[in-house]
This record gives sequence, C-alpha cells and structure tokens, in this order.
Amino acid sequence: MLMYSDLKIAKLPPKLPERGILTKAGVRGYPGLDDAQALLLEVLLHPPVDLGEKILDLTAQNGAVALYLPEHQVTLTERSRAALEVLERQFADDPRVQVQAALPLETTGEFDTVLAVLPADKGNEAVREYLQAAFERTRKGGLCLIAGDKDKGFERYFKWFKAAFGEGEILERHKGMRVAGFIKENSEAQLEAAKTHQYTFEGLHITSLPGVFSASKIDEASQLLLSHLPSPAGKRVLDIGAGAGVLGLKCAQLGANVTLLEEDLAAVRSIEKNAQQAHLNVQALHSDVGSALPVKPDPTKAEFDLVLMNPPFHVGSDVILEVAEEFIRVAYQQVRHMGEVWVVANQFLPYEALMQRYGKVQLVVKNKSYKVLKGIRERI
Repeated sequence: MLMYSDLKIAKLPPKLPERGILTKAGVRGYPGLDDAQALLLEVLLHPPVDLGEKILDLTAQNGAVALYLPEHQVTLTERSRAALEVLERQFADDPRVQVQAALPLETTGEFDTVLAVLPADKGNEAVREYLQAAFERTRKGGLCLIAGDKDKGFERYFKWFKAAFGEGEILERHKGMRVAGFIKENSEAQLEAAKTHQYTFEGLHITSLPGVFSASKIDEASQLLLSHLPSPAGKRVLDIGAGAGVLGLKCAQLGANVTLLEEDLAAVRSIEKNAQQAHLNVQALHSDVGSALPVKPDPTKAEFDLVLMNPPFHVGSDVILEVAEEFIRVAYQQVRHMGEVWVVANQFLPYEALMQRYGKVQLVVKNKSYKVLKGIRERI
C-alpha cells in the first residue's frame, strides 16, 4: 500500500523523454508534472540561446529541470516542504545540484539563466516577489524563462517581466500554458516591491507574507472553528497546516502550549513574525504534514491533548485528497488517548469516515459552506 510519504516516478507527457523524476503527494503536478513546468522543460530541451553554466530554478517542484540539464550546475529553491522531501532524496548524491529551502528573495548569487513557474494561484504579490528575485539573480546579459497559465494572468505577468528585463517574447504555447524568455539588458529597473498583508483578529496582529493562504483576513472556516472551540487553556495543542498561525496563536493567547506545522516556508516565516509581535512562545515547524514531528504510534506516549486543522484539498489547482487524509492520520497519531481532533472542512468533503477509524466523531456545527467535526481518539 502506497503511503503519503512514499516517492514514486512521475508520469510524463509524451513529448518529454523519461528521466526517472521522483514525486509524491503534496508536490505540484502530482502524480505527474505541473503543466507549465512540463512546457518549460520542452523549451529547455531546445533552448533559444546558450543557457550558460549556472542555472537557478526558483520554483523547483520535483527538480525535473536538473535532470533534463545534466551538464549544468543547478540551484533548486523551494518553499514547499513536500517538494523539498523529493529534492533532497532525488539529488542527495549529485554534487552539481544544490537544494535550498528558501523564499525567492532569500536566494543569493548571480546566474546565467533563471527559471520560474509563476505561482499565480498564490496571488499577484507572490508573482511580484518572484519577478524581483528573478531580476536580481539574473546576470546582465543573462536569460530568464518564466512559465504559467494564460487563464491565470500570464499575459499581465509577461508585461511586468518585459518592463523589467527590457526584452522578451513568448517562446512556446500549448493549450493554456505559455513560456516566455527575457534577456536582462541592464542591472537597474523600477520594480514594485511585493506587499505583505496585515489585519487584526481578536487582539492578534497578523502579518502574512506573499502567497500565504487567506492573507488579508481570517478565513471563514477557521473563524467558524474558533467560535465553537472550548477554552484550550493549559492544553498541549497541535495546529496542522497553520497558515499565518491564527488558530494556533489564538490558542497560545488563551494559555495553551502550541506547536504549529506548515508546509509553506512563507507561512512559517509569517507565524514566527506574528508570534514575536504578540510575545507568544510557540514552536513553528516547516513540515510536510507531520514529517517534522517524531512518530508516536502509541497513544499512551502521544504528547498533544488537542489537534486543530483546516486541511487543504488543493495543491495548486489540482484536488489532491491524499494531503487531507494525511492530515487526519497524523492528527490521530499525535493526539493522546481520548484526546480531541477538531477539523473544519467544506461540507462535501467526506472526512467523517476517515476520523471514525479512530473513535467517535461529532458534528459540532455546520453552515451553508463548512462543517466543524470533533473526533475522540479511542483506538489506534
């Protein structure tokens, strides 16, 4: 039986030769490749100009770029912990490939070619951040290649990049996907900096870095859960998929000992900022669901009294229920015997059956869009 953490060989489109590319649930494009990434790889097989020696991929995903460019020194950066799990395994023994857990503006150095699959699903500010990073990291006279979806703002983003780099054109089209290339003509450009979002919720000042889920306000589902959650004071609380940290930080504010897990590095950075500003002592971990925690299969040794979650069921634009299923498995693995697991989810998602494997499940509340479920860990 394939487990969530297991790696498998990605399914490739017909135009791409097999390279033994690894992937896993939680990585964009799973069980194959992201469509924009696949089109970018087709362009790299027959590049418009010499790529040079040093290449930076700002959105490495499963690292396919490094496998299709075996003669180059490649730096792969990722904010996704699930993708990093794949990259670290795929390139553990490859000295020409450097893997970095980093946000785009945390990268350093100068490169002959810089690549990015634009994260349009994370919003305009996230794309601005990748534009700024791509421009800063591309050497003068170097090449920048971007890929994205025409239906998700690619034409607008193409104009942003062209204004910065000074020269560019669409190199490849396939259905809705586009790949564009740019030559960096100068070392200076007037770039609009990406904005962070800020809001206040019940005494917590929340800052969300570009691309973090529900950046400008608390999402309706999380607010519904919090409005029905009994006081967590004195309890050990685990918040899985914490986003900017509202659920976990609110529990800490009420007197709980809180650990927050997040797959997106930008969210981890946001949690750390928000905890510091609120003078709250919490633990924020960059984690592929529960990968950053020790396995606690024995309920008598589990450390948490209460687990909270608002599980994602999309990776990019794809519905990937394996991720939410892993959230629930990890929650019950980490909660003590007779501890509580609270889940908020869209009405149509069938999480009750998954939770009932471990004990009783109660519908706490529902509205037109969401439901809040409370499970008790009665068995392993």
